[in-house]
Amino acid sequence: VKGEEVRVIPSKSIPEGLAALLQFNHEESDIEQLARQMESALKGVKTGEVTVAVRGSRYNGQKIKAGQIIGLVDGKLKLVGENLEKVVHDLINLMVEPEHEVVTLYYGEEVSEKEAQLLLEELQKHFTELDVEVYAGGQPLYPYIISVE
Repeated sequence: VKGEEVRVIPSKSIPEGLAALLQFNHEESDIEQLARQMESALKGVKTGEVTVAVRGSRYNGQKIKAGQIIGLVDGKLKLVGENLEKVVHDLINLMVEPEHEVVTLYYGEEVSEKEAQLLLEELQKHFTELDVEVYAGGQPLYPYIISVE
C-alpha cells in the first residue's frame, strides 16, 4: 500500500493467522504496539490438522496405510486411526492444556454441516470446561482444522 506503514505478522497456520487478525484494531495508531499484540496472539494458539493418508508410508516407525485418518499438532504427526470423529476427539485431548479455554473446528469441503454439528454436540458433551465452536472452513484435503487457545 503506497504511503502506508506495513508489518507482516509471521503466522504458520490458518488458526494462528485468524488469532492475529482478531487482535487487529484499525483505530490503533501505534503500529508497533498493534504488531506486538498480533504477534502475542500467535503464541497462544495450537493448531491441529486432520486429513486422510493418500498413500502408505512409515513415520517414526509407525506404519500408515492409505486411507487412514491422520492427526497432526503444529505440523507433527500425533495420531493415526480409522475413524474421523475419534481422531478429532483424541487429537483435541492431546492438544488441550489447563490454560486453554476455546476449541474451534473449521470443517472442510468434504464434511457436511450436519456432520460437523453432530461432532460439535459430542465434543461439547465431553469437553464441558471448554467453549467448543465449529465453522465452515471449506478447505480441501483437511476435513478438520482445529484451533486450541
